[in-house]
Amino acid sequence: MKWSMALRVAASSIGLSLVACGDCTEEIEAARVFLEENRSCQTNEDCVAVSTGCHTFANGLCAQAPLNRSAAATAQWQRLSQGLEECENKCATCTAALIPQCTSGVCGGAP
Repeated sequence: MKWSMALRVAASSIGLSLVACGDCTEEIEAARVFLEENRSCQTNEDCVAVSTGCHTFANGLCAQAPLNRSAAATAQWQRLSQGLEECENKCATCTAALIPQCTSGVCGGAP
């Protein structure tokens, strides 16, 4: 019972914080497309977790998303990631760590 109440309070607090984030529709869409197109893998070592500002994408957790390691190192992802961080930088996120796995050739598995 106490845990249930604590989880509701925590979820409520996070929800209120997320409302305070700015309109980042363009940044989110550009990042979503990049993330969807760059999740191929052969082994778990091909996958990394990347920060996504305040937004949690499909197969993500706590403002982190699975991405192919090579794609995560590109200048394009660095620009997209920086855009998300600059646009959505005033919100609470949880502290869980995403550990992406390569499942059926996709980092994080199918959405």
